[in-house]
Amino acid sequence: MAARQLASLDQLSDGRLAVHIITGGSDEEQGRDGDFLTKDERYDRTDEYLDVLKKTWTSAGPFDHEGRYYMVKDSFAAVRPPQGRRRRLSASAPRLSAGTNRPTRETH
Repeated sequence: MAARQLASLDQLSDGRLAVHIITGGSDEEQGRDGDFLTKDERYDRTDEYLDVLKKTWTSAGPFDHEGRYYMVKDSFAAVRPPQGRRRRLSASAPRLSAGTNRPTRETH
C-alpha cells in the first residue's frame, strides 16, 4: 500500500518525490514501540522492504514476494513515475556491527 501511495505523491509532485527510510533507533527505543527485532534484523527488514517497493514500482504485471519479513500476493501498481523516471530512495543504516560497516543504502 505504501508503494502505491508514494507513487501517487510522486505523480502529484511531477516526479520530485524523494523517500528516506529510517530503520529505527536503539533496541530499547524500538521495544517501547513494540518492535523487538535486533538492529541487524531491522536493517535486513529495511532491505527487504525497499526491494518490495521497487518491485511494486517496476513490475510489468502483478508479482508475488515471499521473504523473511514480507509476503505479498498479486501486488501491482498501475501508477508509474512521471516520464519513466525512478524514484529516489535512501535508507539510513550506518552502523558498526561485528566489524562490518553497513553504509547508507541509496538508490536513484
